[in-house]
Amino acid sequence: MKKLFLVLSILLLLCGGCNVNDVPHERYGITGYIYDESGNPLEGVKIYCLYIDSTITSGSKSNSIQSDSDSIFIYQLYQNFPNPVSEDTYVRFSLRKDSYIQITIRYKPDNKLVYSYSDTLGYGLFQHYIGSLFDNLQVRNGIYKYYLKAISIIDTFYEEKELLLASIENQPNSISDHQGNYFFNASEGFPGDTVVITSSDNPDIISTKLITNELYFYFIKEGYLSQVMSISVYPNLLINQNIMLKKETR
Repeated sequence: MKKLFLVLSILLLLCGGCNVNDVPHERYGITGYIYDESGNPLEGVKIYCLYIDSTITSGSKSNSIQSDSDSIFIYQLYQNFPNPVSEDTYVRFSLRKDSYIQITIRYKPDNKLVYSYSDTLGYGLFQHYIGSLFDNLQVRNGIYKYYLKAISIIDTFYEEKELLLASIENQPNSISDHQGNYFFNASEGFPGDTVVITSSDNPDIISTKLITNELYFYFIKEGYLSQVMSISVYPNLLINQNIMLKKETR
């Protein structure tokens, strides 16, 4: 009897906390099979998460400094515009003294540095243009944090804000394999986060939008009709969503 109790105790220790219904954390999200009209698997389908159903705009392509000697400026970092970012964006900031400044951008989930710029600037309001950053660095759609650090003789200023990249010109969030299978990690979905929406026409017009469980995905492959679909993600659940793409007709 003691031996039986000992064996059972060891088994309980080995299996403590086990749950046959548990899904590994890295597999939470959306998975599925992408195929053509004949049911054949499609390899190399690019999947972009666009997060929200909104109009994405692009800023004009020039750097400019907006400084008025009659204005009173403080150290301040403004929301980038346009946001969400499709191709390019501006970051505005103001300085109350001559300062050494550094602008950095990092991917929110892993804090990976994707952009850095530094300069020495005088008093005023500045506008820093970020052009083909995301296309060149091959980063994925998602939320990024951008930071401004300004150091003067007597002051050190630091502030951060967030921008949302939602483009179909950069690295996709997922690509289907040779069997037509794809996977999107729920941790890259950011449901529950609030993003700031700005306009390229007037950066001072700002609104906010909640990223819900319903995300928008863009499926694209050369020679096939692209498809946009809304799919919901849920914590700790692996959702299955199969996709059929039709061939383009010419």
